[in-house]
Amino acid sequence: MANPLINGINYSWGDVQVMLFGSTPLVGITSIEYDEEQAMENNYGAGNFPIGQGYGQFKYTGSIELYKEEINNIISMAPMGKIQLIPAFSIKVVYGNSSQALTVDTLQSCVFMKNPFSAKANDKKLVMKIPLLIGNINWNS
Repeated sequence: MANPLINGINYSWGDVQVMLFGSTPLVGITSIEYDEEQAMENNYGAGNFPIGQGYGQFKYTGSIELYKEEINNIISMAPMGKIQLIPAFSIKVVYGNSSQALTVDTLQSCVFMKNPFSAKANDKKLVMKIPLLIGNINWNS
């Protein structure tokens, strides 16, 4: 059983800063997602039960959700106005507060995979989710 957090504050969205292309935190961001997965499977021989396990490659996936205004700023810096042509870059995700230690996750060799657009009646904001190609994730670096 986990110990309760007494007189402490859990991480929240307000504790997260995302740095793209340098050390200035993004302001026009509404979410970031990333994960890693390693291929693994049971190996079988004689009988019906596994005799061992095999491990394969790591796979990294993620996305970033930005206001259209933030995307337009990135487009203005992109080669030929295509964010997919921006050379691979790192994304730093920094989170911490007065009760929890400062943590930095670094997403390495990131590339924008799409430049989406979506708008519909009664939208109060335009927010686009951009999938990321990620080369590696350094957790708590």
